[in-house]
Amino acid sequence: MRIVAILAGVAAVVWLLLKSTSGISGSVGGDPQQTPSESGYSGGIDNIMQAIANFEGNGARYNNPGNIKSTKSAYDGQVGTAPGGYAIFGDMGDGWTRLQAYIASHTAAHPDWDFYDFFSNYLNGSTTAPTQTAQGNSDNYAEYVANYIGVDPTTPVSQVM
Repeated sequence: MRIVAILAGVAAVVWLLLKSTSGISGSVGGDPQQTPSESGYSGGIDNIMQAIANFEGNGARYNNPGNIKSTKSAYDGQVGTAPGGYAIFGDMGDGWTRLQAYIASHTAAHPDWDFYDFFSNYLNGSTTAPTQTAQGNSDNYAEYVANYIGVDPTTPVSQVM
């Protein structure tokens, strides 16, 4: 849990530095074409984030590239909740930061999860396989992201971070 807190703190500091130097606005709308790399992420997590955003349709409408659902307490940068319970972020940078924090925290907490486990949890909060929800099929999601970054979906996500 301490690693998760450290990762979240690092992500927040990086975001604040990027926000202050990049001219990213705080208004809803943001740059729908902004990528994780433009938000300061690189390497394996950048590729996973971009694959998720592509699969989800980029989330530009709510500055939420991962289509992350709201929780009882708002995320940093969250300015509202959209129909269906999706978080609305003030700009794409805030949405990318939340997606990065989600991936990093879940990967740190479950380093043995492969892409099937990760995306089963991502869609419904458990690792029962496969998961079919209104949001889609977790196996299809896992295979899309793994193929996007060029690994087998049975590879632990932590190995490509």
